[in-house]
Amino acid sequence: MFRLRCAFPVLLAALIFVSSANAQEKVNVEKVDVEKVELRLRLEKGQTFDQVIAMEQKQMFGEITSPRKDDATFAICHYGLHNEVMDSDSNGVIKIKTTYSYVTVEITMNGEKFLSYDSRKPPKVLPESAVEVAALVGQSLTQTVSAKGEILKIEGGEAIVARIIKAMKIPAAQSATLSGLMNKVFKEQTSQRSGFVNFPENPLAIGDAWKVTSTQSAVLPLTIATRYKMLSRKSGFATLGVNSRITANHDKALLLLGNIIAISMSGTQTGVFSIDETNGLVREAELHQEVKGTITAPSRRSIISKKKDQINSMPVEMKATIRMWTIAPPRATAP
Repeated sequence: MFRLRCAFPVLLAALIFVSSANAQEKVNVEKVDVEKVELRLRLEKGQTFDQVIAMEQKQMFGEITSPRKDDATFAICHYGLHNEVMDSDSNGVIKIKTTYSYVTVEITMNGEKFLSYDSRKPPKVLPESAVEVAALVGQSLTQTVSAKGEILKIEGGEAIVARIIKAMKIPAAQSATLSGLMNKVFKEQTSQRSGFVNFPENPLAIGDAWKVTSTQSAVLPLTIATRYKMLSRKSGFATLGVNSRITANHDKALLLLGNIIAISMSGTQTGVFSIDETNGLVREAELHQEVKGTITAPSRRSIISKKKDQINSMPVEMKATIRMWTIAPPRATAP
């Protein structure tokens, strides 16, 4: 389960970050006598912009044999993304090609550095622990987005997954399971598509709020119930507060890289978004997550015999700070 622990913080944070709407409630308009603004994505064909997503995460695994002892993992990741608007029709439907321009990762486990990798300064010999993230660089996704920021379609994830699987040299017996899982991750709301907020139908004034509920199922059934609120407006930028409740419960065991696991977690996400009112892009954002739960790993014997013996339960706690910037038009230097 060692390698799974290393990949898990990056994967789970990607799954949780930002809530894409599957259902949206009506705007709760409070009586505030200020001018309203209609937030929408307004992007034209040929337009380009860059994004940087930075994540700092602490993940603590309690030992199975001794819950008082923590096994701590610290991960610092940066993703550089280049976006090009391929099409934008009269109905506000936008097709965007997103390419990973660079990736940096630092992972420390129990006080010892496990991985340090920057694709902009690649080592002569690529460490085995870096092959997954290195395989992302230069790869592209195409996403179709509505003017309200709803993700309508994701294309190109299969090719990225195939490249990562090949780089990891996963045995054939496990590659099909991992490939299916990762393809579902790419099709759902993940960190590389976090640059869009789901805007409500109505124009907004300061004090207005709306709710968005997101569901995902790639790794485990995950629900993110989010309340957005317009906090302020200044110089063409709107500041939105976000408060999310994260719940997840995987009742059935999941086979992942040969490890049979079940996950139960819950947590919160709070923060702010600064939205450019002219184009609807997130100028910058900062989110704070805290998630707690358990990972339960039944033995293969208990799964086959359907007995409830030999169950190993491990407490998990994750805290993360995620920041994002949009640079439009792109420039040579970025955060």
